[in-house]
Amino acid sequence: MFGKSPTNTKLIMVTSNKHTKNSNFYVRSSYEEKYVKMLNEDNSVTHFTYEPKQFRTTYEFNGKLRTYMPDFLINDNLIVEIKNEWNATLKETTIKSDAFMNTFDIDYQILILS
Repeated sequence: MFGKSPTNTKLIMVTSNKHTKNSNFYVRSSYEEKYVKMLNEDNSVTHFTYEPKQFRTTYEFNGKLRTYMPDFLINDNLIVEIKNEWNATLKETTIKSDAFMNTFDIDYQILILS
């Protein structure tokens, strides 16, 4: 269902009739939970996919090859990565975002939530 997740990560169940696969599914953070609520209230969003596997890419960080899959695909034409203010400033965030944008031709944005 997800990529590798730390064992201390608490998954959060959310519900949305706009999700392309299941109306009930799990997200990894309260920020993603908040964003699902925003999507549910946004009339311009007809559907979305959480962690769309077709947009998986690899990048190198600290000498290790890693896999990155963005958080949301919105209406089949926008990728949204959810970050808090601290995570948005990390070097790894920039590296994996650059790798994604160099691999795929789709609108991409990092949304910072607090």
